[in-house]
Amino acid sequence: MSDESRLLEEIQSLPTHIQIRIAESILDRIEEVDKAAYEESWNREIARRLEEIREGRVECVPCEEAMTEVEEMVRKCT
Repeated sequence: MSDESRLLEEIQSLPTHIQIRIAESILDRIEEVDKAAYEESWNREIARRLEEIREGRVECVPCEEAMTEVEEMVRKCT
């Protein structure tokens, strides 16, 4: 029997309320890792976009114009 199987068997033998606490603890940890990875990814994307703007590789669009375009796209989809 693998370590994983033994661990799962042990957890399943515990009272339900303890199993729930273990599951919640594991999920909280996963969310923390995902959140950190998500934030790191967005920080890289923000830095990339700022660099494009500073170097003049992209043309900025006023917010009102961008929102109008998005609203038109949404209307076409619905």
